[in-house]
Amino acid sequence: MKKLLLSLAIVGTLFSCSEEDDSSSQPTENSVIGTYKLTSATANNPIDLNGDQDSDTDIFKECGSLSLTISFSEGNIANATHFDNYYSWACGLELLNGTYTVAGNGIAFTAEADRGISEKETVNSNFIIKDNTLELSVTAHEITNDNSAEITYVFTKQ
Repeated sequence: MKKLLLSLAIVGTLFSCSEEDDSSSQPTENSVIGTYKLTSATANNPIDLNGDQDSDTDIFKECGSLSLTISFSEGNIANATHFDNYYSWACGLELLNGTYTVAGNGIAFTAEADRGISEKETVNSNFIIKDNTLELSVTAHEITNDNSAEITYVFTKQ
């Protein structure tokens, strides 16, 4: 009986050990190539981005049918498309064409924002890479007052 228990303990130990965590390996340009879709957008406190006087931490509720994708291609080329049928200044359509670099556990994205107005604006974003997701945190300000919130956007690789 003791041999059986000892054998079970050894087998359990063998199967409970896994390969070392590979999260310390750094992402490369090739490992991030692909298309990422926005799957979560959450504010650290309620905010009213669409001016309806109703604040929420779920940015999908604030911005209606929010859709955002970003693609990273060979040659450090990046493209992003952001669209919301509801259209508000904070949630509207943007087409971003730019470049990216991979450094450490992040991606630095630089682009010119085309908001359909005569002036284009340079956009700089720093994504944090976590497995098959990218996280981007930005500070947003309400349309109707001076409240602001930190919004975390999570993009999942498709």
